[in-house]
Amino acid sequence: MKKEYADYHIHTYYSDGQLSPAEIIDWASRKGLTQIAITDHDGIRGIKEAAEAGEKKGIDVISGIEFSTATSEGVSLHILGYNIDIYNKKLIAMCEHIREKRDERNAKLLIALNEEGYKLSPEDLIFHNNQDFIGKPTFALAMTKKGYIEKPADAFRDVFSTEKMRAIKKEKISEKTAIDIISDAGGTAVLAHPGLIHHIGQRGSEEFYSNLDKILKKLRREGLAGLECYYSKHSQDEENRFLKLAKKNHLTITQGSDYHGPDMER
Repeated sequence: MKKEYADYHIHTYYSDGQLSPAEIIDWASRKGLTQIAITDHDGIRGIKEAAEAGEKKGIDVISGIEFSTATSEGVSLHILGYNIDIYNKKLIAMCEHIREKRDERNAKLLIALNEEGYKLSPEDLIFHNNQDFIGKPTFALAMTKKGYIEKPADAFRDVFSTEKMRAIKKEKISEKTAIDIISDAGGTAVLAHPGLIHHIGQRGSEEFYSNLDKILKKLRREGLAGLECYYSKHSQDEENRFLKLAKKNHLTITQGSDYHGPDMER
């Protein structure tokens, strides 16, 4: 059953969100939430701040993370980890490795965007003093603030979708590596927003659900424990199908909004 008081998929400005951990707690309080998970991309810096702010407002903060992964078949999957030990050495090392690879990608992406007429400097990608993450949503927000596009979603639809931009890729870890890292840190691994998975058939088709079922079976053998069935961009029909697949594959059901901030709707 969906919990109206909880949101287990939230991003702070320590990854590609707009708000600080304390501001996220304020937002959660206004929403009437009493339990949330901070699931920044490939990083854990915002968790302690959020937990401290949450304690003051009676909001339970679960330590989380979201890894971007790719299967051996080239299918991109996002793996969420919950109740992780943020001091785990393997987890910290992996986050640093991913950050280095992202920095390499970002340098190439910045050059390509400038070549296409989107004049951005490294300084345009910094929005606050504590920022240590730059991803495509950061570029999208910078392009919006410079007036090149109307809203961040336009960058993903019109700019990053071109062949030139798609060729500039970030190295991704395997889904098994992500699950193993999460498990080593004492956490629980969950497949995020299954409705957004690409290249497994047309979304909502029987082919899509059949291929998703195969993926879940494989991930279950690798240690996956849950499926994010309730998600802000899933339809009711999709939720129902995902709930059935979760039950079939003995997976815990989770929920999340994937909130990034007021100006980061995609």
